[in-house]
Amino acid sequence: MKNFLRLVVPVFVFALFLNFPVAADTETLFQFNENTGTIVRYIGADSEVIIPITINDVAVRAIGFEAFRNLTNVTSVTIPYGVTSIGSSAFSGCQNLKNIIIPDSVTSIGSLAFSGCSSLTNVVIPDSVTSMGSSIFFHCTNLESVTLPKDITIIGNEMFFACSSLTSIIIPDGVISIGSNAFQGCTGLTSIMIPDSVTHIHHAAFSDCTNLTSVTLSNRLISIGTGAFSNCTSLTSITIPAGVTSILGDNLWRGAFSGCTGLYNVYFESATPPPITGFNAFSNVAYGARAIVPAGATAYGQPGSLWNGLIVTPLGFGQVPETGIANITGAAALMLVLIFVSAVLLVYLLRSKLSRAGTK
Repeated sequence: MKNFLRLVVPVFVFALFLNFPVAADTETLFQFNENTGTIVRYIGADSEVIIPITINDVAVRAIGFEAFRNLTNVTSVTIPYGVTSIGSSAFSGCQNLKNIIIPDSVTSIGSLAFSGCSSLTNVVIPDSVTSMGSSIFFHCTNLESVTLPKDITIIGNEMFFACSSLTSIIIPDGVISIGSNAFQGCTGLTSIMIPDSVTHIHHAAFSDCTNLTSVTLSNRLISIGTGAFSNCTSLTSITIPAGVTSILGDNLWRGAFSGCTGLYNVYFESATPPPITGFNAFSNVAYGARAIVPAGATAYGQPGSLWNGLIVTPLGFGQVPETGIANITGAAALMLVLIFVSAVLLVYLLRSKLSRAGTK
């Protein structure tokens, strides 16, 4: 019996050892540049990744270019305090990444860092971040909310391009520029408030936001780029601040508000019309859409005339309805009456002529 136990027990213990989960050495899970403290590539197989504070006794300072790119097995990543930089495309294409924890030691996030992370739903970017590249959340189709840091000054080009589930965003005070295509195709957005720090809204920034019904523009806004709000088909009215000196359109592509088929009232705070570049800034908006201008502002033209395709309607000139092509007042109503009277007179003259011809 003793001999049997001497034989069986070691075998049993060895079998247990083979099946007992042994923690992997985290230092072997990463390709690491010790000179810069940068994670070059994650080579582990874990779905939930906790990046260590140090590797080989060297502090981890950065997540490098494409360090996790296209690792579809990764679902969660915790970045340790001490990391200051997340490189370009660091997590690009991580389609199953659902959770990312970014510490408040990070100061910069590179372009395309989380692009194509279609399982991300909520991201908090700490206030320590002061520099953000372009296209960071490009095509994150399930992203619902993002908390942006308070000290950024630019929303980069394509920052939230095609984030169709994004329902709200708070643009921090201090942002001065909203980049090209920044929110293009964010069909979940219904309202946007642009803080008074913003001076420029660039090309197609909010284009194709088809459910956007409310837009509050910055009082310090200077320019509205080509196609900035094009194809925002649910937008019915907008107020152009007095400081706007440029609304861009072009002859080849699309204007700032072109394709806003529900846009009926465009309020202008300035008595001086803002310069319009190109011919289609307000093309294909609602039929009968109006430029509602301050009372006594004649620079837009006479009441009822057209200014860049909009009917000039001074405040107080008849009743200004919110929407609908049937609500035609003022000069437009007078024009309809004249057309009707002319038609009646023409019928009368024709009948008189026919009557005289019959008596001959």
